[in-house]
Amino acid sequence: MKKWSIRVFLIAISMGWVIPTRFGISCLTQWCNDEMAGTHQMNTIDHLALFNYSILLGLAWLSIVSFCWFIAFFRVKDKRINK
Repeated sequence: MKKWSIRVFLIAISMGWVIPTRFGISCLTQWCNDEMAGTHQMNTIDHLALFNYSILLGLAWLSIVSFCWFIAFFRVKDKRINK
């Protein structure tokens, strides 16, 4: 049971970057739709700033996860070579 829960946790952490990235893309498409329709409201959220922040968060998360998996891969590889 413990190994299964650790695997689920690692999968969730590894794929978590998708959520802010998808949210950022959704904000960008909403801004584009509002721009095309000419229905911008003056007192609404700033879609482009939210897009920028969400994409930045998603890419930072992806970078950290990729770096950690890169380190884990080479640790395992070094252990197999040294045996």
